Amino acid sequence: MKNIESTACVILNYNDADTTISLVKKIEDYKNIEHIVVVDNCSADHSLEKLEKISNEKVVVCQSPRNGGYGFGNNIGVQYAKEHYGAKYVLIANPDVEFEESLVSVLQNKMQQDRSVAVVSANQRGVDGQLKKSGWLLPEKAETILHGEVLCAILLDKIGERKLGATPQSGWKFVDCVAGSLLMVDADVFLSVGGYDPEMFLYCEESTLGRKMMTLEKKTALYVSESYLHNHSVTISKSYNVKGQREQLLKSTLTYLKKYCDASKFEIHMASVLYKFGTLELTVIKEIKRLFRR
Repeated sequence: MKNIESTACVILNYNDADTTISLVKKIEDYKNIEHIVVVDNCSADHSLEKLEKISNEKVVVCQSPRNGGYGFGNNIGVQYAKEHYGAKYVLIANPDVEFEESLVSVLQNKMQQDRSVAVVSANQRGVDGQLKKSGWLLPEKAETILHGEVLCAILLDKIGERKLGATPQSGWKFVDCVAGSLLMVDADVFLSVGGYDPEMFLYCEESTLGRKMMTLEKKTALYVSESYLHNHSVTISKSYNVKGQREQLLKSTLTYLKKYCDASKFEIHMASVLYKFGTLELTVIKEIKRLFRR
């Protein structure tokens, strides 16, 4: 087995320095991560001041020129890791995840052994210990349009699971897309396609990256023998309420449909209507739950 090539970890922060610092402290001693690049996405609080205090030989803190969203900020981090450290592999991690050093080694080994693979990840679990959606097939245009309505989204997710097929008890499973909370990318391949689409502020980046990998005939693989913990949307929830999250989801979805699915004006309009209706559904559901808790 060849020596593993240089690996860096990129962590994107926005108004959540404490969570970011906590993750850095947990992984700082991992020997298979040579450098940690923390990108502050132009936080509106005092995050940068806090983050700069943890900077050292292994941890570098930089700031994006503007808050351009998840994809924009992580692109900066991957580019920095490549240009300054010559990183071959980059682990992109949300601040609200926890993972073991052994998992990093597994992801590295897969990339090293199979050069046709450009993106790898593992199963994610919530704080309740339950498995969360970790890998999926690239959504078709109709699925993307209908996914805005709550019931349609539930049904489509179930159908998607069936189409993906049974998940093995151990080892690797090839998928089209993996969750953006924790993934390792081949930096050269990632940057060759422009990384994440910078026009997408939040959401849909995973499907866009999956589509880009498919155009290069590169594979995406999910490791199902191990998992990482994801305290889902801790950082997002601190910055956006449900309505704000849905608005960002709609914007990204429309961008995805226009740029990558060649959607017509009518299809764009339908997607917009369904996503707005879905937001209303979620608001009503939330209110009903609140009333029953009284």
